[in-house]
Amino acid sequence: MKLRKLLPIIGIVIFILLIKKLGWQQILNSIQNVNPWYILLSIFIAPFLIFFQTLKWALILKKQDIHLPFWELIKIQMISSFYGVITPGRLGYFIKILYLKDKAKISIAKSLTSIIVDRLVDFMIVFILGVIGSLVIINYYANVTSHIIIAVITLLIIELIFASKKVQHLFLSFITNFLVPAKYKDHAAGFFKEYLEHSLNPFKQYKNIFLTFIVWGLIYTQLYLVSLSFGIKEIPYPYFLILPPIATIVSLVPITVSGLGTREVTLVGLFSLFHVTATKIFSMSLLNTVIGTLIGLIGGFFALKEETLIKKVKEETKK
Repeated sequence: MKLRKLLPIIGIVIFILLIKKLGWQQILNSIQNVNPWYILLSIFIAPFLIFFQTLKWALILKKQDIHLPFWELIKIQMISSFYGVITPGRLGYFIKILYLKDKAKISIAKSLTSIIVDRLVDFMIVFILGVIGSLVIINYYANVTSHIIIAVITLLIIELIFASKKVQHLFLSFITNFLVPAKYKDHAAGFFKEYLEHSLNPFKQYKNIFLTFIVWGLIYTQLYLVSLSFGIKEIPYPYFLILPPIATIVSLVPITVSGLGTREVTLVGLFSLFHVTATKIFSMSLLNTVIGTLIGLIGGFFALKEETLIKKVKEETKK
């Protein structure tokens, strides 16, 4: 078995070990005592979250002269959320590329640009919130300093690459000339050329950036409401906007499915500063994941209705 197939298992192993350490019965007892009203409030946020996620993507598509009914975009967004839940590092999110290609009758290269810009803005906002959180806890975790420096350098490199089409061209030319096999060079060159024609500077999508702050604010507000259902009141709301982003970044490492295990370990470590028991934090994260998964399954329903497109997806994957 190849290493890439083994990687997603790592997070699952971490998750199982954490359950073993905390005790399954204690976790069940903690979940059984939750206040259902806060759970309902958390679920109530979901439609607003989906709306704003779709709206910020729609703004990018509009700039690229791609026009689809808003309801169609919502369905694609929900389908991608479903695949994001069941894949390592939420890589399934990129299934939107094939759905958009089919629905809007555009090339994969043009479809790819809108997805990348949207994801880059997402990453940028989570990164900013995570850096703020890291600065807050730096006195408790001294080694966070090096992580912040690495993160800042990474963001600068990404900004340098994607903020300028000239730099992107040089970067993609390097990939074409030195990394792509000879028999695919012409195809890659054509693909990258079309990609550059439709690419946008993610750091100038100001409306999208604003909406992305709202989206992540809603995501972490959901987590805050779930925490209140467990009676966790030691952690002020603002900390839910700057500490969980660190766990989000960690969960994107493709060594598990839907961030399972890595996210829980990170949250337990971060919120231990507030003297909240590990069992409560773990149970909070687990229940929040379950809620997100159940909502994502609605996207699975839409995916099943797109049987013809699923076959096309499989064919594209084999190429």
